Amino acid sequence: MPVKFPIVLWPSILCLLIITLTPNLVTPANESVSPPMDRKAYFGAKQYYNEGAYDRAVSAIQEFLTNYPKSHMVPEAYYLLGQAYVQLKKYTEAADPLKTVAEGFPSVAFAGEARLLLGRVYLQLGMIEEAIPVLEQEAALNRDPRTRQDLYAQIADLYLTNRDGLSAIETLLKQRQSVKDRDERIAVEEKIRQVVEQHLSDRQLSLLFEKYPESFPGDEALLRLSEGEYGQGDLFRAERHLNEFLVHFPKQGSSQRARELQSAITDHLKAYQFHIGVLLPLTGRQAPYAESVMKGIQLAMEDVQGKFPDKYVGLVIRDFEEQPVRLKTSLEQLVSSAAMAELLKAATVKKPIDCANSLRFISLLSMLSLTFFYLNNVIFKIFSKLSVWMR
Repeated sequence: MPVKFPIVLWPSILCLLIITLTPNLVTPANESVSPPMDRKAYFGAKQYYNEGAYDRAVSAIQEFLTNYPKSHMVPEAYYLLGQAYVQLKKYTEAADPLKTVAEGFPSVAFAGEARLLLGRVYLQLGMIEEAIPVLEQEAALNRDPRTRQDLYAQIADLYLTNRDGLSAIETLLKQRQSVKDRDERIAVEEKIRQVVEQHLSDRQLSLLFEKYPESFPGDEALLRLSEGEYGQGDLFRAERHLNEFLVHFPKQGSSQRARELQSAITDHLKAYQFHIGVLLPLTGRQAPYAESVMKGIQLAMEDVQGKFPDKYVGLVIRDFEEQPVRLKTSLEQLVSSAAMAELLKAATVKKPIDCANSLRFISLLSMLSLTFFYLNNVIFKIFSKLSVWMR
């Protein structure tokens, strides 16, 4: 005879049947919660670490990772392993577990600490190139302004150690951007100026100006480039870059320094009794060839200077930028100088010259400069004729 259940018991019976007939809906405890054994193993290893028994901690963590590779405590175990190796000063062994945390588990709460420790480990190993990107990543992700500023300062110093001044400046600019205090910002800018002055080649200065043609530190780079060229006696490039500086930064505080250098160049050229004028297409498609010509002229001038009195003949170089109109203007500017006119008269046996003759003379001089030794001989002869004419 079938058993009859009261209607009030049916819901309970149905729930019991569902649980009994569908066991897969209930997730086993060992898949959602770490088994007691893996937690016991991890905290046992951590206890060794806290007690300073770092060798035993390393062995216990390695055993944990072998026995419980899918435990949710694996990231903590790798980080603890890296810390234990650091305490043992085994930096080579510490790098791998810390890198595993930084790259394999970037979202865990202690990933930043792992990156910082990994950067420190790389530096202990002398691996600056490996340390820099790790520290840069942490600087970009870290939310603490002071930590971020300190990291950028450290990274900039590492770039300078690696003789990479441009990257050091880019890092210092990031530091400056994160600084709110005015005095600290000024200090960072002063550090950038020191790098521009002490650690950049002429090529790097040009690249820095090209990247920041209207702002700091492009102004510092261009002015430093001009000062270096002036100090080396490359008056043409110095003058050209100073003119460019005043076009881009007319109201900068350092514009006064640029004008002073311009005046110094003018005074320097006026000090010579005679001048040789050279017009070349130093801008445009012909620039590489013109640069070689100019270098030949400069070398020839340096070679013969000792054969004549001091401040006897100077070199004035102008760029006509492959533009015929500018060529004519530049030539007229050269000829308009009294000293230049005297030189041209002397070189043409005291006969007045017009622009066409001047152009032929200067073009001939430039063509001769293609061959250094030949030009050397030509300039020497010109100087000799000048000496005879002056007598």
